[in-house]
Amino acid sequence: MKIAFWENQLTLRGTTVACYDYALGNKNILGNESIVIYDTTQPFNDATVLAKFQAEFKVFGVTHFSQVDQILLDEKCDMMYVIEGGDRTELVSKVCKTMNHCVFNCHRPHGDIYASIAPWVQGNNGKYPFVPHIMSLPDVSDNLRAELGIPESATVFGRHGGYEEFNIGYVKRIVYEVASAYPSIYFLFMNTRPFGSSLPNVIHLPPIVDLVRKVRFINTCDAMIHAREMGEVFSCSMGEFAIRNKPIFCTESGELGHRRLMGDRAFWYTESTLSNMLTRFDKTVESQKDWNTYRDYTPEKVMAIFKKVFIDPRPLRVFINGFWGGFVERTNGVHFGFFEHILTKALNRDVVIAESMNDADILLESHFSPSVFPSKRWIYSIFFSGEASLPLPEHSAQYSAILGVHSVSCPLYLPYDYCKPHAYQTNITTIPPKKICAVISSAGTGKRFRNDFIDELMKRGIHVDMGGSYKNNIGHTIPGSYDEEHILQFQSQYRVVLALENTEGDHYITEKVINPLRAGTIPVYYGSKRVTEYINPDRFVPIDPTNIDAAISEIQRLCEDDAYWLQMVNQPCFVKDMTNWIGKVVNDLRIELTTTNYSVELIGDLTREPERTNALRPIMDFYHVSPSVVCYGEGARNHRLFGIFDPRKKINAVSLAINHIALLEKYAVMNQYVVVFESDAIPVYPMDVIDSEIRKDIDTMRERKVDFAFIGFGCFGAITNDQKAPNKKISPTLWLPPVSEFSNGCSRCTEAYIASPGGIRSFLNWFRPRINHDVIDWSFNHYFRANPSAIGCWRSPELFRQGSMSGMYPSLVPQ
Repeated sequence: MKIAFWENQLTLRGTTVACYDYALGNKNILGNESIVIYDTTQPFNDATVLAKFQAEFKVFGVTHFSQVDQILLDEKCDMMYVIEGGDRTELVSKVCKTMNHCVFNCHRPHGDIYASIAPWVQGNNGKYPFVPHIMSLPDVSDNLRAELGIPESATVFGRHGGYEEFNIGYVKRIVYEVASAYPSIYFLFMNTRPFGSSLPNVIHLPPIVDLVRKVRFINTCDAMIHAREMGEVFSCSMGEFAIRNKPIFCTESGELGHRRLMGDRAFWYTESTLSNMLTRFDKTVESQKDWNTYRDYTPEKVMAIFKKVFIDPRPLRVFINGFWGGFVERTNGVHFGFFEHILTKALNRDVVIAESMNDADILLESHFSPSVFPSKRWIYSIFFSGEASLPLPEHSAQYSAILGVHSVSCPLYLPYDYCKPHAYQTNITTIPPKKICAVISSAGTGKRFRNDFIDELMKRGIHVDMGGSYKNNIGHTIPGSYDEEHILQFQSQYRVVLALENTEGDHYITEKVINPLRAGTIPVYYGSKRVTEYINPDRFVPIDPTNIDAAISEIQRLCEDDAYWLQMVNQPCFVKDMTNWIGKVVNDLRIELTTTNYSVELIGDLTREPERTNALRPIMDFYHVSPSVVCYGEGARNHRLFGIFDPRKKINAVSLAINHIALLEKYAVMNQYVVVFESDAIPVYPMDVIDSEIRKDIDTMRERKVDFAFIGFGCFGAITNDQKAPNKKISPTLWLPPVSEFSNGCSRCTEAYIASPGGIRSFLNWFRPRINHDVIDWSFNHYFRANPSAIGCWRSPELFRQGSMSGMYPSLVPQ
């Protein structure tokens, strides 16, 4: 097997190290051939790193990724490996299988096999496998102390990694304070931007590519000092210190993968504790302890995972519950084969039926047995509802996707046509000998129109041959089930077949309309109002319940006019080919399963504020939402919530607050995140960028139990540097404002915020018993002051500006 390894740039960064290690392991451990492809135009490419790669592999440089496929063809590669942030959907080959290895977030899965570097990567949530980095260094015992003039008795704190990534301000300050006061404490930085004035015991070294010399550098140190503001997902530099049994000084900032990896086997500092921790560190005592938290990431162990995930991935296992007989056995007209197909396409993974629930990754269930959803944690959970009249389970909002007549539209005829394909006739020349028939099994309940329509035909003297159990008048019932030849043979004898559903569900389109098409006759159809999106309106007769005379007139003409019947019966059956519709189902299902979903609400009344329409258009068009209000201006006085607000507040502010509370009440009973916009929210970035950022923030909110994230404008502008203290940063974009900010009256505007399900319920539980409430942003302010356990984050950079505060337009709500 031959695998190409793509790396955007060949530098000293961790992803380049990881790419080299995987390529080397693929060659030396798995026995495959490795080649390397990289972008020669990247400014940080390093000649020494390139030489290191060229010493082991054939290396190809390109100026654009579009040139990669030709190399893959010329080199006869079987697969391509790509290590990247996680959302570079363009980094996929068209000529061989692509393995995309996600470093930062899993919000936009792509490629043939998608995995992350750790299970805690944002957006993974157990959905994707993970392949960790390899931690391996040569066994070298000596160090650089003599070369650098560092006494053996000195305590040395070292660091290497990204040049700009030692960037927590207070750590730099404390390093210089300690170095100035304690000459016997040294700080040794490799590939780190220099900071502060020159001190003899603060030493900066250039990058080291040679692994033997790198180990000597690590051996020189007694501990690592880490200060990356963005935190870590899976740090190679930390790992290299750890496997040399060096303790690591680090803090909880940004991504917390290092916290998950090392747990209590590290020195966790804060601004108030770091100085004492450094000066009191006893290298003799600490060197006797076990600090190696990366011992499971040897080349042999990791490459076994690499092979299992990327080269020989096992199928995902599906537990099936609540389906009809013949579904698993594939003897019914709708069976597992269809779901196997769409899941395989949507997830880019093979799927098989699980032997047991405990063995399963995916739950696929329907109405006809009690739900097993609460029984375990599933990677994906899918509910299929082919019946418009049956209610969804109480916990339906918690499924990964609902397929059928609800969120992911999949009319029942699609799996029927897939599982039991049929060649539809379009060159019919023989007119059937009989006129009208219907096959109805029972009168049923809630099927009044269907039964009434048949009664009306008979009242008018129009005879219908009834071949089912209901009103049977042909002396026998048609044997077999809906998907067998008996029913098609019966229907093919008639010019017209009554195809009457029991309800008018949007996408509830079943075999009732499909079987007459298969039989080469004409259906007279009652059911889905969207049927013409799927079935050619010139190929059937629709029944409008408000005007049945039109349908009856068509029936009579089809029974008498041979030319008219032949013209209609030979029209194409479908608007689009079945494969197009199944492709849409696959795409919609992929979105449901692989993205963080959220609802969007927009508060506003564009008829009263028309100047805001254009500014809001990007939000409205992207999310397909329109602004709405429960009250506006003076109308607030008539709303049930009006009396709980401070009567001294302006009516426009009270009206706005009522709309916010009403929205939160709506979502209090739903297990769903919601993004709330006011009508003066102005996007700062393109909406696809904003959508991606919101999804990342929601994943952070889930992981860190954040109740609300305010993603728009601050009353006093952008977040200040003082507020950006690293210990307040919980992700690269979300910050915890100090409690003092709430006490000092610094609120965050509410033109755009994300609310979590738990946060909504907690806020409303606090809000409801009280009266004389302030306006909405100050109500949030008071809530966070009164509930220290509640977590409200501010976002920087902001995703939205506030139009009225920015001076774009005034509010037109009456004062």
